[in-house]
Formats: sequence, C-alpha cells, structure tokens
Amino acid sequence: MSQHALLSAGCKAWRSITCPRSELRLDLTLGCGQTFRWRETADGHWTGVMRGKVWTLTQTEDMLCSNNHISRIQGMVDRLCQTLGTLLCKLDDVAYHDFPPLQDLTDPSVEMHLRDLGFGYRARFLQQSSQTIVNSHGPDWLHSLRSAPYLQTRDALRTLPGVGLKVADCVCLMSLDKFEALPVDTHVWQIAKRDYNFAAGNSQKTLTDRVYKEIGDFFRKLWGPYAGWAQSVLFCADLKKFQKLREEIPVMKDEKTELKNKMKKRRHEGFTQEQKREKGNKYQRS
Repeated sequence: MSQHALLSAGCKAWRSITCPRSELRLDLTLGCGQTFRWRETADGHWTGVMRGKVWTLTQTEDMLCSNNHISRIQGMVDRLCQTLGTLLCKLDDVAYHDFPPLQDLTDPSVEMHLRDLGFGYRARFLQQSSQTIVNSHGPDWLHSLRSAPYLQTRDALRTLPGVGLKVADCVCLMSLDKFEALPVDTHVWQIAKRDYNFAAGNSQKTLTDRVYKEIGDFFRKLWGPYAGWAQSVLFCADLKKFQKLREEIPVMKDEKTELKNKMKKRRHEGFTQEQKREKGNKYQRS
C-alpha cells in the first residue's frame, strides 16, 4: 500500500526551492481556512491536489519542499470530488480524487445529487453557475478573467447565480490574481472597528453592500495594492488556532505605537480637511 511521503524518509522524489519562513509559512497559508484541498498529513507535511496530481509540501527553516504523491479534500469539496471526480490514488487507505470537470456539474440532476451530499441551498447555485459558465461563456472564461481589471472581474463573477460581493472577492484574491480584492465578513468588520477605529456603519446591525465597499476602500487606502493579502494575515491572526503563535511572535511595541500614530494622523488630516470645507462653505454663504 502506498503511504504519505515524509521528508525524513529521504525519498528522492522531493524537490526544494529557497523560500524563507519570513516570506511564506505553510502552516498559516494552508491552515487559515481559505484553502479547501489541503490537509496536514504529518507533522509539518501538507497534502493537496493540483492539476490532476497529488502533492505533499513541507518546509524547513529556509526551504520549501514538494513531493507529488498525495492529497485529501475537506468537507463538501471532499464529498463532491469523491462522488464526481476521478480517483487519482490511495495513500494510507485515504482516497484522493481530482476535482470534477465543469461540464460534469451542468446537468440539472446534479443539484439533487449535491443536496444528498449535504450542499443544501448551495447545490442549486453550483449547478446553475456551472451551466451558465459553460453555455454562456465557455470553459476558458474564468481563466481569462485573470487578465481583466479587478472591478470588471468582480462584476463579471457576480452575474453568476448565488455569487455576492464576498464570494466574488474571495475568487478574485485566491484564484484570479487580484491582490487588492478584500473579502469582508462580520469578522473583518469587527477587526476594522476594534483595531483601526473604523466608524462607518456603526449604526448598522448587518453588513450592507455600502459598508462592505467602504471597509474594502478603507483597507485598500491603508495597505495599497496588496490589501487583500494583508487582510488575510489579520484574519488568520484572529483565529483561535493561531493565538499561540501570536504569543510566540508578539508585535514589537514600537511597531504598535507607529501604527497607532499613523492612524491618528490620518484621522486628524481627514478632520482638518472637513473643517476647512465647512469654513469655505460658510464664507461663500456669507
């Protein structure tokens, strides 16, 4: 029986690239809740399916190593691939399947099949979106959006059944190279209010489209063209599973002070500009 690969076993299939942990950490990237086809199969070893192959990744202090032999799928994606995807291999009694082709998800019978797998209301959206892409755009449409501007891409994705602002931004950031895309949920909203004194929408009890866009624009102005990835770091840092890591690598006090001063300065500048506008309007009226 084939088994999951381990770097300590000295398998010749391993390949390595220079990648300092200060630039990429597999535990944070693959365990953050934003990836769905990877799981930790051994201490520091992660397994996933990419382009019809099963891979294992691990990381030493300054090297990223890969082995193309493994994978497992989580939750609904797991059941979807096991039921409709092609079997790739079995490792330690765990079966690894490829993601099913888009065409295989377009038949109307797929909706009920997915409901039986526990997809609930998402079953209809998944089947209808697949059908829309194949019939109206073609199988290469999603890939073509990688070269389109961010807002154009987000608007295009939102034409699909069941795709709102957050889902569209998740796809833009994670799959279509739109690094300024910033998915916002109530958790990110709380981070904006708690850590950055974001005041817009305080009277709102639910996250409206207007508040969603204001939060995204606020962070894009603060963090620039990589705002989406900066948001992902904050999101991960707030997860319970990474609290211990936060304690091990605390933010330096000087960095905290510098950030607070920066935010205070920006708020003051905005307030001063508003005062000037009010004085100008009074002068014109008089």
